[in-house]
Amino acid sequence: MLVALNQKNQHVYADKLKTERRTNTKKEEYICPCCQAPVFLKQGKLKQAHFAHYHQTTCQVFSEGETEEHLLGKKLLFEWFVKQGVPCQLEAYLPNLKQRPDLLVWLNSKTPIVIEFQCSSLSSDRMIERTEGYQNNQYEVYWILGSKFKFTQKLTSFQRLFMKKNKTYGYYLYSLDVYQRQLHLISNIHQKKVSQQVACEKTTFKSAGHFSDLFMKQAIEIKMESPFYCRPQETLKKELLQSHLLLNRRRRYQEPEMVAFQKYIYRHGHSLVSLPMEVYLPVENKVAIKTMPHFWKYILLEWLVQKELKTILTKQEIDNQIKRMIDKQQLVFFTMPLVTLNEQIESLLPFIEFLTTQGILEKITKKEWRIKARPYYYLNEQEKIKDFSGTKTAMEN
Repeated sequence: MLVALNQKNQHVYADKLKTERRTNTKKEEYICPCCQAPVFLKQGKLKQAHFAHYHQTTCQVFSEGETEEHLLGKKLLFEWFVKQGVPCQLEAYLPNLKQRPDLLVWLNSKTPIVIEFQCSSLSSDRMIERTEGYQNNQYEVYWILGSKFKFTQKLTSFQRLFMKKNKTYGYYLYSLDVYQRQLHLISNIHQKKVSQQVACEKTTFKSAGHFSDLFMKQAIEIKMESPFYCRPQETLKKELLQSHLLLNRRRRYQEPEMVAFQKYIYRHGHSLVSLPMEVYLPVENKVAIKTMPHFWKYILLEWLVQKELKTILTKQEIDNQIKRMIDKQQLVFFTMPLVTLNEQIESLLPFIEFLTTQGILEKITKKEWRIKARPYYYLNEQEKIKDFSGTKTAMEN
């Protein structure tokens, strides 16, 4: 911990106290702000000064063994906000929650913001418990990841726990490099084409300047990749073939989800050969969706096929169908506590736009579509490969 209480019940900072002790030899006594047990100042030439309990403690808020990275990160973030004149409290204890966030920040007079710097592993249940505790008490919460969870080309389930979403940044998260003194905004996180690799935009903040803008949701110019359904014809051709080959490869490995998918389409009178082209082409924003993309798109298409041509569909009807798929476990999202269900459902809407460009749906208004045609189900493998290679849809042949 970086903050303790002195005998006058005043908050004292370990780093400041370390400097004062060089000229003041008077011994002070300090207590933990949470459990009220005695603590002492630990300081050295190399490690960050901090307070620790004298004995093995039952304190449920301040546990011992904070990493050097965590101590330095809290201090760095605190200093950045203070330099900008942003009201900020380090290790503020919230007695009604019995929780102690790393930082409590007031960017406006309405909503206090909790900031947690996560450097070590944390169970999803514990992360959800802490997040919901803050949210249920009207605190907005942001998590910042440490070096152990550095963003790479493949997203982990742990990283997804800390992702947020908004219209400016798309899916995004934060990471902090305490030794380079850099905060990274990883935004527009999306899967690259049909692979499991992810791409993103990265904005680096090296000083206090504009740092608080990150949490004010002010616009930062992000270069968004074109939607899959707006790709050039050569790109579409390659992605269709890649998706087709990927599905066939998964069939050979007999993965449980793949087996379930095959059984499902067989029961509905189809096979992997007959699947329509619309099932294959990926859509953007699928990082939130755990279910195999071919599976949920096939089910959504089958729902459309059952309706008469020229039927008017509303966004509410589509949302209701998606929620039915969720209830039946036909559509499963990754655990993402900071993203609402409605925001996750929005990840499927680009597929509706794609069906519009393919001529299956006709857009009437922003929230209404007319069923214009049915997807084409292939007769054999050769026909499918030829169609995919030519980039034309079966409807255009």
